[in-house]
Amino acid sequence: MVESGAWIIASRADTAMWQAGIASDLLPGESITAFAHIFRFKPVMEALAITNCRVIGFTTVLEPGKKVRIEVRGEDIRSVEFVRKRVTTKLHIHTDRGPILFGDVMDQEQDFIREHIERLRRDTAQPQNRTAEPLRVSLEKQPSEVVLPSSSIPQVKTPRTTTLLSDEIARLADMHQKGWLDDEEFRAAKRAVISRMS
Repeated sequence: MVESGAWIIASRADTAMWQAGIASDLLPGESITAFAHIFRFKPVMEALAITNCRVIGFTTVLEPGKKVRIEVRGEDIRSVEFVRKRVTTKLHIHTDRGPILFGDVMDQEQDFIREHIERLRRDTAQPQNRTAEPLRVSLEKQPSEVVLPSSSIPQVKTPRTTTLLSDEIARLADMHQKGWLDDEEFRAAKRAVISRMS
């Protein structure tokens, strides 16, 4: 059991936002088994979802149908590799077509990510062995894994306050200024955030 604290609230808010944000882009019968933080400039990604059939790098700031930026099906996964480059660690998933770079991951999340991707690889290689698993979330400030059954994740929408809206728009503006979002992506993301939070 995890003690409550501000970091738990923030992580659960991220999880609820990610879950709501990616729901429309899931395949029929697809369910998420794990979330983790990931970061990539182009294509821009903010989170990693591991489902019962694929690994998805996605962002919640784009409209439905465009949120999944990179994906690898479980049956295509051959191995997982974390490559240290200067101050960041990059997640590579190897397939028969070669390695696919997902983006930067937090060092304390590597074991968590590897475990769930390896489980997906094994389960999709032997579909009869698949079992329903609770949603797992790797928390930024907690090095050990915390299990959050999907029923414990808030299903209510994120609080719609001016502070949250301005924070989200400021985050998008910063991404736009750094070149991570082009003009069209920035405008679309800003409209989506305003629509979601107003």
